[in-house]
Amino acid sequence: LDKNFNFGFGNNHFLNSLQIPPEVARPGNSCEDIIRFQATRGDFGPTDDVEAVVRQRRAMMLTPGGVRYERRTVSGRYVEFHYQPLANGGLLGMHRDITELKDREEALSAAKEAAEAARADAERTQATMDTVLANMSDGVILLDKDFNFLFGNWHFLQSLQLPPDATVPGQS
Repeated sequence: LDKNFNFGFGNNHFLNSLQIPPEVARPGNSCEDIIRFQATRGDFGPTDDVEAVVRQRRAMMLTPGGVRYERRTVSGRYVEFHYQPLANGGLLGMHRDITELKDREEALSAAKEAAEAARADAERTQATMDTVLANMSDGVILLDKDFNFLFGNWHFLQSLQLPPDATVPGQS
């Protein structure tokens, strides 16, 4: 954008990803017209005051030192926006499609939630089994496939009167 906030150039990726018609984003047109088009279309959410949205977006884009944010576009893609004021009064705008990154974040978050739920379920099952085994009147022992001690309830340990070092998990 030039120092008068007029649009200078946008590549096809910019126009396509934001679904801006070429007649709206024609070099020399006011960038406010582009924002107005987007606000009217609902890109920034519902509004009763399009001109207020235009003013807010312009002020944000011209933030001293630059501004970076991300949002979902009308195409359903996530785009990261970065606007950097230039020394000559112009403004450099860069847009990057980050949909794949967002999709990965969401997948990781869902996997983390599933793993936490599975861990909590395993802990509940373990607590239930501990209660059941501790309250059995018979001796119970659990050995692994190599015949190493894993667990023995109180009745098992008392009935055989084993020394503590004989009932250490992993002990043959």
